[in-house]
Amino acid sequence: MDKLSSVARQVRRIGQRSEGQSNRTRVKTQKQEVKMLERRGRKRKSEEENRGRKLMRRSQKELKSKRRVSLRLREISRSVSGHSAKSQLTSKGADEVESGKEAKKVEEVDVHREVKQRKKNDRKNVKKFTELKPRSSYKIRPLERVRTRGYSLLLASKLALKRAKRENSAVKNKTKTESKTVEEGEKTMSRNVQVEKLSAGGRKIQDQSPDEGSKVTVQPSDHTEEPRKIGAVRTKSTETVITRQNKDLKDIISPKKTPPKKAKLSSSPSPHSSSDENTIPTFHPTEAEFADPLAYINKIQPMAEPHGMCRIIPPPSWKLDSNKIGDDVRFTPQVQQIHRLHKRWGPNVQHSAAINQHLLSENSNISTTPQIGGVQVDLPQLYHLVEESGGPKKMSDKKHWARVADVMNIPKQAMDRTVRLYDIYCHHVFPYATLSNEEKQQLEEEVKAIYDLQTVEDDAITKGKSMPVSWFSRIARNVQSMWYKEDPSPAQVELDYWRVVDERTKHVSVQCGHINTRAQASAFPTRKDSAYSRHPWNLNNIPENPNCLLKYLGPVSGITIPTLHMGMLFSTSCWSTDPHCLPYIQYLHTGADIIWYCIPKSQRSKFRPAMTELAPTLLCSKPRWLKEDCVMVNPSHLREHGVKVSRCIHSARQFVVVFPGTYTATVSCGYSVSESVHYAASTRWLPMGMEASQALTKSGERELFSMCLLLCGLMQDEKVDAATLTEALPLFSSLVYKELDMRTQLHAAGLRSEKRSVFNQSPPPGSGNKRRLSVIENEKVCEVCDRICFLSMVLNEQDEQVLCLEHGLKHVHKKKNLKSTRLFLRYNQTELEQMLKNAKDRLTVLTSKIESSPSSNGSKSRTSTKQT
Repeated sequence: MDKLSSVARQVRRIGQRSEGQSNRTRVKTQKQEVKMLERRGRKRKSEEENRGRKLMRRSQKELKSKRRVSLRLREISRSVSGHSAKSQLTSKGADEVESGKEAKKVEEVDVHREVKQRKKNDRKNVKKFTELKPRSSYKIRPLERVRTRGYSLLLASKLALKRAKRENSAVKNKTKTESKTVEEGEKTMSRNVQVEKLSAGGRKIQDQSPDEGSKVTVQPSDHTEEPRKIGAVRTKSTETVITRQNKDLKDIISPKKTPPKKAKLSSSPSPHSSSDENTIPTFHPTEAEFADPLAYINKIQPMAEPHGMCRIIPPPSWKLDSNKIGDDVRFTPQVQQIHRLHKRWGPNVQHSAAINQHLLSENSNISTTPQIGGVQVDLPQLYHLVEESGGPKKMSDKKHWARVADVMNIPKQAMDRTVRLYDIYCHHVFPYATLSNEEKQQLEEEVKAIYDLQTVEDDAITKGKSMPVSWFSRIARNVQSMWYKEDPSPAQVELDYWRVVDERTKHVSVQCGHINTRAQASAFPTRKDSAYSRHPWNLNNIPENPNCLLKYLGPVSGITIPTLHMGMLFSTSCWSTDPHCLPYIQYLHTGADIIWYCIPKSQRSKFRPAMTELAPTLLCSKPRWLKEDCVMVNPSHLREHGVKVSRCIHSARQFVVVFPGTYTATVSCGYSVSESVHYAASTRWLPMGMEASQALTKSGERELFSMCLLLCGLMQDEKVDAATLTEALPLFSSLVYKELDMRTQLHAAGLRSEKRSVFNQSPPPGSGNKRRLSVIENEKVCEVCDRICFLSMVLNEQDEQVLCLEHGLKHVHKKKNLKSTRLFLRYNQTELEQMLKNAKDRLTVLTSKIESSPSSNGSKSRTSTKQT
């Protein structure tokens, strides 16, 4: 039985194997059949395609041959008619010619019929061919997509010639206008003197040239009064002269007309007009005064600080050739949406939000705003233009899209602008355009409701993509060509800029860049072979000036390291003040003018309530109530609220000085390259700097440098004068007492483990927090209030947390186990007390020397400076 069962099992296994093999063979045969069918289908398709192509070629050849026949017949007929006219055939010959013509006409009719029939057959064959391979969707194919290198070089040379011609013409026009304005100014001043003499005595006008040091003041009330009758008898000629000159005075003194941009200024400071837009003074230092920048700024500060800022024009000896920034220098620009800088919501924003919301509802991956030539496209404007031209159905030709691109002022230098515009419409706008009017209205209502529910406003200034300087300059050129054909004046730029900001009906996006000169390159010369590398007004040398208090900080980005500013048309620096209340100097190397608006420190009490009324949702209730790059408000609106706003045009090769506590805003008139650096020459800034650092810690904003570092450097320097020590000593003593008090409180709370020199030494080998400690050495910032921990800090090694002493004390009160918490010190108690004592002794010695010296040596003579 066992043998029978084993035999049966073997038979079953063999049967199963045979079945499996048979199944495999079936599958293989099926696959082979499928492949054979696919091959046959491909062969049929290829054969049909070849047939269609052959038919097309035949039809084309036949058409060509028929055209040739018809052309030959026409030539023969013309030659016959000409010959008959010349030889004057007999009537029998004429009848033969006419019969020949009729025969030829019949032949031509027959040929045309045959051509029509063959065309019909060809169309049928073409239909069969197209049914096998369907056409793709409509797509514009540009005619000039492929260009040779020689053609592109030729275009570039033509553009360069045109640009050179424009620049030459602009320079000539500028020189003409400058000469005209100077001559008109001299004429008007002489007329004013003549009118004053006539009105005073009624005598004959005598031409007298004023002295070089004399001042000519024009009071606004003089031009309103009419000349009085001086004598009983006056001739008509003298009356007409007086009336004419009074009319000229009215035209000159009227506040509507602004003074000329570049006028020759006198050697002594002359008073400027009292209008709000022209209150910023301009100074012309002499060669001797220009030798020390901080000393000269301290001299003019009493005159210029009430206005918030001033402009300094270097003497004629200043012939700096700024370094050209390399095209390969890369930086990350800011993208600024100009129409959203004041109010984040408007007609254009609402329409574009509805378009984007519909795209998101269709699960589209499109998130960024489309661009052509680096400039963002106004989607609502594109939608309206296409709808006005009859909709997308009537926009089948490339010429229509070229007209739309011209209306939108898209630069013609942008590559494939019509194709790009068509693609943008298809991907972004067309899905929205297919909706009904009710659906569009519902979408806009939904978008408005979503915006109303938001508690925090979106940023109008965002971070862009990294790019080289060559790309940025190309984008700047494209932006300017969209608005102006030639270089605009500051008045034109202001008019268009504030219209965009206030109306919010256009989508305008520009870019600007701020480059750290230590990481990249400064536009001031830095090589020793240049005479300006060690010049006092080279901004790289300002922090090293002996009178600058910031020299104790060392290299700090954005403070003692100059910052390079790249701008284009409408590039904006919103209303802001320096976070540390520091003054700064800015020099415009090259490019278009920059329009400055400033509000002096005396107007801060009026400025904040005006801003809370004009832009309430963009401000906060912290001590730092106005953030940088947040809001831009029209100066005319601020003037309506009683705020005094000053204005200044900053031209190339000029300096601008902004004083502490001043709120400023700028608008660029085109592509520009400027550079700025901070300074602190006056001891009056020290208490303001301490208040500003405390306001930053209360607002939760990070400090750019530590005031403790600055005060410790001042106390340890033996060359500091008495005035600086008298201002800095009380601040340092209060700082030391507060530091020691916090240390005693931490010691009483149970934190007794202390460690020195963590800021300069590397962490011990084998420690688990090696990476974290290296980060602490670089940052040293409290994780709660973003304050720089210079004198001491509390380190929680378990949670990898850095805290200042105030927040460290709260942490110690919460924790029971303090094994992983340590206090790191830079100076111990004895060192701090000794530092304070040495500073006090030095101050007593300096004050005794000053008291013993005669009072005549301490007096300072004030020299006159050039001001306009």
